[in-house]
Formats: sequence, C-alpha cells, structure tokens
Amino acid sequence: MSYFLDSELRALSAAQLKQEKQSTSSQLLHVQQQISDLAYGNYRIYADAGSTTEQCKQLLNVF
Repeated sequence: MSYFLDSELRALSAAQLKQEKQSTSSQLLHVQQQISDLAYGNYRIYADAGSTTEQCKQLLNVF
C-alpha cells in the first residue's frame, strides 16, 4: 500500500500535489468537524441519561 501511494505521488506534477494537499486539508477539516459533532452528541446523550436516572430515583424514592 505504501509503495503504491509513494509511486502514485511521485507521478504527480507540482500543481497536482498542491491540489492534493488542499483536498486533504479540506477532508481533514470535515472529519474534525464530524468528530466534534459526534463528541457533542454523545455527551448530550450521556447527560440526558444521567438526568433520567436521577428523575427515576426521585419518582421511586430510591436513594
């Protein structure tokens, strides 16, 4: 895999390499945003679960 990628990159022109770098940077930003959204969503679910547990305890008077 690495050899294939190396030889593929060596065949590109400077302009193509620049475009590839920009594309990779854009993809990285997109992935970072997705990770951030996922982390926020997961935290929200965790917080909601904690609140639900507390509400159930109060309803059932279990301490």
